[in-house]
Amino acid sequence: MAIKLTSIPGQKQHSGPETIEERVARLELRLHDGFARIGEAMDHGIEVENWERHWIELLREYELLNDDLAEAA
Repeated sequence: MAIKLTSIPGQKQHSGPETIEERVARLELRLHDGFARIGEAMDHGIEVENWERHWIELLREYELLNDDLAEAA
């Protein structure tokens, strides 16, 4: 059984390119949401290896962007 990942409630949809700050904020929401979903799926015995792999990719992007912001400050 596959669980469909949906958008995060309250997440804004905009047409222009997002700023680094907006991307960091969106990644933070996705990381929190993903962490909760992974834990919930694990509690139900669902295999989450692919989800975890994707979550780690998002975390790495989040860390790199935060490093870029810190260097620019």
